[in-house]
Amino acid sequence: MHESPLPLSLHRQELDGWVNPACLLLVQSELGRHGLLISLGGRHGLLLPQVPVEMGWDLATFLEQTCRKSGLASDAWNNGALLEAFTTVVFGEE
Repeated sequence: MHESPLPLSLHRQELDGWVNPACLLLVQSELGRHGLLISLGGRHGLLLPQVPVEMGWDLATFLEQTCRKSGLASDAWNNGALLEAFTTVVFGEE
């Protein structure tokens, strides 16, 4: 059996469970509650809901960074890409 170098209480484990993506009006999107999934021309990218909160982003930056992660132009969300929002359920210890 492999011994962990840190006590178990110091290990942080987190598992995000993805809950039903759906098209959503941007005004309905909440930072920290909704993740974003973008698709266009065979390219896809997503960012989890906690990312913009941890990075200190506003909604515009979150949209741009989701586009960039997928390899699309940063304004693709406003130029024909399919944008979907999703929520996650986080399982784990803090």
